[in-house]
Amino acid sequence: MNTTEQDNMAIIDCLMNLPLLYWASKETGDAKYYDIAVQHADMCLKYFVRPDWSVNHAYRFDLQTGQPIGPDNYCGHSKDSYWSRGTAWAIYGFALSHRYTGGKQYLDTAHQLARAFINQLDSEIVPVWDFRLPKNVTPVRDASAAAVAGCAFQELEKLGIEDPLISQTKTALLNRICENDYLDATQESRGVLKNGYGDRAGFSSWGDYYLMEAVSRELGHGETWW
Repeated sequence: MNTTEQDNMAIIDCLMNLPLLYWASKETGDAKYYDIAVQHADMCLKYFVRPDWSVNHAYRFDLQTGQPIGPDNYCGHSKDSYWSRGTAWAIYGFALSHRYTGGKQYLDTAHQLARAFINQLDSEIVPVWDFRLPKNVTPVRDASAAAVAGCAFQELEKLGIEDPLISQTKTALLNRICENDYLDATQESRGVLKNGYGDRAGFSSWGDYYLMEAVSRELGHGETWW
C-alpha cells in the first residue's frame, strides 16, 4: 500500500483526544467535529474492546476502503497482549465520551474495562506494563498506567458509578505511587514519578501529568479536566 508503518493504524490512546473535538463542536456550532468524535469512539468500541474486556493497543484499516485489516500493536508486548496503560486510556477515554454524549454504551464499557483491569492487579497494586507478558520477560511496573487508571476511576465516580471495588482500588493505586518506591524527590530528577514509562524503568512526562491531575482531583481542585 506504499504507506509508512503507522499510516493505516489507529491506536487506543486517541480516545483521550476526543474531548478536543467535542469542545470544538460546542465552540464553533459545527456538528461535524462531534460526529467525528462519536464515529471514532464507536469504532474503538467495535474493534479495540475484546470479548474478555481486554483491549487491543492498535488496529489497522485499509486506507482506500476503510475496511478493517486486523489488530496490531505498537506499545504493548504483542498483538494479542494486554497493555496496561492502553487499557487505562480506554477506561478514561470511554468515560469521557459518555460525559460529552450521554451514551450509556461508553459508560458501561468503561466500567467493565475498569473491573477487568483491577482483576489483573496483584499485591503490588501498580500494574506490570503488559498483563500478558511471557514468563521469561521482566515484569517492569508502569506507574504511569496506575496514574491514568486513578484518573479514570475518579471520572467514573464523578459520572455516578458506585462501585466499591473501583473506589478502593483508586485509593490504593494513588497511595502506592505516592510512596518512595515510585516518587523521586531529588532535585536531579527529570520528573516526579519513577517507573512510569512502560517496558523499561524511566521517567514519563505523561505519568507526572496524570499523577498531578489525580492528586488535584482528590484535593477537590477543579471540576473539569478534559
